[in-house]
Amino acid sequence: MHYIVIEIINTFFAYVCRIKNKLEEGTEAAAELVITKACRKLVVDLHYEGRLQCIVNCHRAILREKITKDDARTLQLTRDEYI
Repeated sequence: MHYIVIEIINTFFAYVCRIKNKLEEGTEAAAELVITKACRKLVVDLHYEGRLQCIVNCHRAILREKITKDDARTLQLTRDEYI
């Protein structure tokens, strides 16, 4: 598992434990599955948003064009443009 996902899971469990003092007995495994699935989606979403922001930044800084994230969704940068 990716270290960011593990960190998010640990942070979330610490938050839940502070609020409820503990999870109900026998629900820890189910809670971990739900949290893991949600955290993985968050990491994928972060990666996707980062890609969109790279495209927007590239067009603004290098190409001197203003584009929106909606426009950026259909574009792909080359490896050199990312760097």
